[in-house]
Amino acid sequence: MCLKKDATPVQNALEVAVEAAAAHTKGIRSVAGCEVQVIPSEEAADRGVTVRLKMVVEYGSNIPEIGKRVTGEVRRVLFRIFGLSVAEIVLEVEGVHLPE
Repeated sequence: MCLKKDATPVQNALEVAVEAAAAHTKGIRSVAGCEVQVIPSEEAADRGVTVRLKMVVEYGSNIPEIGKRVTGEVRRVLFRIFGLSVAEIVLEVEGVHLPE
């Protein structure tokens, strides 16, 4: 996890929460990057966020199943901690970790 110097404290908190949720998902070896954008809607109470998440998965993992688990966990964490709904989650597999 790395904090971005040009990001706000809220932006950093959102990204840390997303990275932690993803990193603790079975089948994910590591998180290679994360970006969260808050998209305010016309009604202040109905905000949504867009999440872009890059990850490295374990060899032999079912990638579509990992995607479902990560998506569900990220949505749950952002709503539980910040009260934010998720408009979109974009997942990218940056690599596959091979066992030694």
